[in-house]
Amino acid sequence: MSKKKGKDTTSLKQEEILTAVVVADDFTNKFYPIDVTKPKCLLPLANKPLLHYTLQCLIKSEVKRIYIYCANCSEEVREYIKNSKWGLPELCGATVTIVPSQDVVSIGDVFRHIDDTNLISHDFIFVPSDVVSNASLTSAWEEHKARRGKSKDVPLLTVVMNDISPQHNLRMVEDDTHIVHDINTNRIYRYNRLKPGDRYSSTLPLSILKKPDVRVMLNYSMTDTGIWICSPKVSQIFADNFDYTTPVDFIKGVIDCEEFLGHQIHMHVLEGSYCCRVLNMRLHQIIQRNLINRWLHPIVPEAIDEFQLFNSITSIDSNHEKRHIGKYNLRQNAVYIHSTSEVAQISTIGANTIIGPQTKISKSCQVTNSTVGESCQIATDSCITGSTLMNNVHVGKGSQIIDSIICNNVVIGDNVIIKRGCVLCDDVIISDDVDMSGNSIIYMYRNKNMVENKDEIETEDYSFSVVGMDGAGFLWDGNVIEDADSDEDSDKMSLDSVDEPIEDCINKIWGMKLDDLDKTDWTVASINDEDEDDDGDETMHGVDEHDGGSDDDFSEDDGSDEFTDNDLMHFQTEVIETINRRFTDNIDWDNLHLEINGSKHANNVSLENLVKTLTRSLLMICLQKKTSGDSRNLYKIYEELTEDSLPLFANYIRDDKDESMTLEVYEKFAQSHESVMASLLKIFLLLYKKDIISESVMIKWYDQNPTDVVRTKVKQVVEWLKNAEEESDEESSSDDE
Repeated sequence: MSKKKGKDTTSLKQEEILTAVVVADDFTNKFYPIDVTKPKCLLPLANKPLLHYTLQCLIKSEVKRIYIYCANCSEEVREYIKNSKWGLPELCGATVTIVPSQDVVSIGDVFRHIDDTNLISHDFIFVPSDVVSNASLTSAWEEHKARRGKSKDVPLLTVVMNDISPQHNLRMVEDDTHIVHDINTNRIYRYNRLKPGDRYSSTLPLSILKKPDVRVMLNYSMTDTGIWICSPKVSQIFADNFDYTTPVDFIKGVIDCEEFLGHQIHMHVLEGSYCCRVLNMRLHQIIQRNLINRWLHPIVPEAIDEFQLFNSITSIDSNHEKRHIGKYNLRQNAVYIHSTSEVAQISTIGANTIIGPQTKISKSCQVTNSTVGESCQIATDSCITGSTLMNNVHVGKGSQIIDSIICNNVVIGDNVIIKRGCVLCDDVIISDDVDMSGNSIIYMYRNKNMVENKDEIETEDYSFSVVGMDGAGFLWDGNVIEDADSDEDSDKMSLDSVDEPIEDCINKIWGMKLDDLDKTDWTVASINDEDEDDDGDETMHGVDEHDGGSDDDFSEDDGSDEFTDNDLMHFQTEVIETINRRFTDNIDWDNLHLEINGSKHANNVSLENLVKTLTRSLLMICLQKKTSGDSRNLYKIYEELTEDSLPLFANYIRDDKDESMTLEVYEKFAQSHESVMASLLKIFLLLYKKDIISESVMIKWYDQNPTDVVRTKVKQVVEWLKNAEEESDEESSSDDE
């Protein structure tokens, strides 16, 4: 048994300083090789470190003392705390202390260290450093303390849970959990973390089921936020059981031994607030756009940095003037542009975008659904969609970045195409004219030894076939090479055995939804191409499955098939099935119109969303046919489908407003589907010839921004329409004369 150094006999009624323990390390390789140069807890989310949001949640919960455990990143975290408001108690409202602990290699070791050092002798909050939340933990704390007040030793732990449907964007494979709990007391009787293929079943002793006051529920919609409200005995039990290394080990072990030890674990379900962990880069993108869409209010991108404000007030530059720190300015469609950035007037900053401080965007650029960090430079005619650019990234002329992560100090040459699912780690260089395959992971450093000894990197081994002849970087093969364990082996590297194919390793970085398990191909390509649920302003859902826009909006920013709520998602599924039956069973359109109208009313869908859904559904069916083995090019498939669907267009696209909404769907779908973009000229010509879109609407749509990438593709059609219109006007005027 562990030694009782603390004052465990202290009355629970005694006033205590509310204390929290934050674990900075991840103890996994899920973010490798991204986190080689910077720990996961300091990776930016909407241009602020993940750790910032975790600490913000604790401050909102009135925590006054915070210990941050650091195993491999103590210096980096210490530097961040020192240069932020978290290093000044008068600014943040709490005392933040770094606890360096190089011997800690698991969550279990953290609790054992707390017990060995007698760091905390009263109840405390435990939280990982990747929690992003606007929730207050006050009610969870009060529930826990109330239970402890009634029976000091029995209530051991309160697990903070979130109620999220298995079909939700935020539900990941690594968080596939089902629990059995008492619906009256919230006591947990079974806690199971499932793996692909596991059955959703649990066994309970009859003694529990026979209790008259117990009503149990098997719950598959709960996810563990990683936040615990702990009694001091939690650390002691970890110390007594060295085989407990993870939170799941602990919970299952305590529940299994409850009959002998008498300890109980309860849960607290958050309500009306947002709380999620950044377990992979896919969740990073989803949560980031949720934040951009203000689902974490009052945590918003334009919130002023108190530390910078404090410094600007107290410090004076060489000209004896106060330093200007700038701020984010919120514009329409969730666009945040920092006041110190420079954006050329003829460039387009699309919806759900952050442009960081000191960043320069040249003319004729398009940035949409993306976050751009500090001191980046985007050259002329570049297009960035659905991506995150960290600090000091340079993008050359005419380059495209689609649904990718670009880390610090990356240089991308001219006319480069970075396709979806790519990750370029710190300091990578990409040559001009490179067309990078999707899902490529490019790195410069395999471990910290390489970071510290950059001059010793063997440049002749660069993956020139991927980064270009003037590029710098290696294509990741899935292996994890860690630093040497001893000084004697400082020149050597340790290679973790990796039996998984590279596709599975990439899936770990990007993450997989539970729904992905039902697909035959669940690499990151299928996540982006088939689901595309983390793109656009409406795809980033909050806990209550709503988006940051209006209730009637779709996730149109990239043509994805996710919606603001389950009704809209269900409606599109029914529309696609209905249209497909037209071609498989040759059902008359009149009957299909009745089905679509019935589904519209059943799902409470607006006329605007009806038009958008029909347009999107036809495009998605084309893509499905193409990916399922149809040898024809996309336009041929679309032409045949459109010819047969003319009654559908005629029935629902009735005026200029409907036509404009239809063009918006094509525009945003083309931004994230290269095959649609390549066929867009012919598609628009067909839309005009079949009287689906009038020339006036098409010209008006084009004139809104003639220099953007999509409109440039259809410039030839629009100019032809304009010339025809001018000739018609001239003929009319001559006739009048």
